Amino acid sequence: MSSSSSSPSLLFPVQPIAPVIAEEEKLLRFRLRDGLTLAVPMTEIRQVCQIPRETILPIPHMADALLGICRYQQKLLSLVDLSVLLHPQLPPPPIQKDSDCTVIILEISRPSGTQSLGLFIESLQDILEVRSDQISPIQGDPLPLPLQPHIKRRCEGEGSPLWILDSVAVLTSLQI
Repeated sequence: MSSSSSSPSLLFPVQPIAPVIAEEEKLLRFRLRDGLTLAVPMTEIRQVCQIPRETILPIPHMADALLGICRYQQKLLSLVDLSVLLHPQLPPPPIQKDSDCTVIILEISRPSGTQSLGLFIESLQDILEVRSDQISPIQGDPLPLPLQPHIKRRCEGEGSPLWILDSVAVLTSLQI
């Protein structure tokens, strides 16, 4: 019997291939003073807290986006106003000594080690669980110029894309 006319024989049972399930990533969505909504991966977040304004020490001759520093867990923490960083024409927020700032504290891994950074935000929105196939790199997307160096990925979903902040780019631009 020639092999061309014979039908194939089953040598071992074949299990159906399980569908590939996209991994999920959790993103914290927040709004800035200027109304812009961004997200940051939950894997970078150490804590979200309220910091009393009177504990923030301004640093003279620094970038306007750097609100100052405060003591956090026995270390000094730099606090950044993303609204001012991403929209340099915005004035820094007025300092009201009797109010608190909502701050997202990030743990950012860099080749030189891990660094903490506090992001001053207007308000938290929610935590999104998104599939990794909903997240894509920025490629020719029409981003406003000040956002371009700080955004590397976006999340597709409900209507317009959600921009995902690149925390290493924020640190680099502030030179902290």
